[in-house]
Amino acid sequence: GDHFNSFKSLPEISKICLVRGIGIIFSDTPYLYNSFKCNENVLPSLMLGYIFPFLKTQCDHTEKFTRYMAFQGIVVYIESFANAIKSIHFDTKELNEFLEAVLEIVWGNWDDPLEAIVDEIRKMFRYVLNIHDNITEGNTDDNTFIESLTRKLLSMDWNMKGKYSILLILLERVGPRKFLEIDENVVENIIFSVQNFSLGKQPSRLLVNILSDLKDDTGNGYDVEEITELWMNPLINSLFMDEKMFKRRVSYTVPIVLDLFPDSLQIMIGKILKYNSG
Repeated sequence: GDHFNSFKSLPEISKICLVRGIGIIFSDTPYLYNSFKCNENVLPSLMLGYIFPFLKTQCDHTEKFTRYMAFQGIVVYIESFANAIKSIHFDTKELNEFLEAVLEIVWGNWDDPLEAIVDEIRKMFRYVLNIHDNITEGNTDDNTFIESLTRKLLSMDWNMKGKYSILLILLERVGPRKFLEIDENVVENIIFSVQNFSLGKQPSRLLVNILSDLKDDTGNGYDVEEITELWMNPLINSLFMDEKMFKRRVSYTVPIVLDLFPDSLQIMIGKILKYNSG
């Protein structure tokens, strides 16, 4: 009782640092993550029942450094949890609720103005995927969870900056053909999102990765001509949709795409001339 009261009286940042330290010290033990019995009642694990909810509430703190330490604390526990999952006795429902809660943190904070927090969000998402991998033991047939995440992200508003870095992580897992299978307009959607200056270079970065992966995988689905069709017409159409955006697309998006497909330059010029004459 006295120890708990002493903990409660600490400043929030001290509580977070203490909890984070416990996670680091006991990172190699499953004791923090196993549920336990008390008077015939099964209580949730210390991490799922007490530590994670505490850190989650601190993610909404108004002070930036306190928030950052809370996110970092969650990452410490999720990393340890992912590594220890095979030796943990967990309730499936409890685990699914935990993963959903972590993903809600990701969706709600991936556009945080503090880049250090965004870095922790990316780590958080990767560890969620690692937990899934360790549970399924690398069974590639059990990809329902990963595919549902991909569908969810591709259906979200394309004007969210944080979406792009998370999609890049998923692209490594499922590949560009799965993106196109889920949303055949994904390349077009990315090209048109370039007009949003607040997104920076994120859309173009994702576009290049998708096209580059498709190009490297030619012969297993798409040939170069088909890949070119995916980007060329949407890019040409986007050039003339908004005069203010013409320079932005010509100076950045067009060069990086043509760097991948240099033989398409002449075809593109011909289509642009035809577009203007039409």
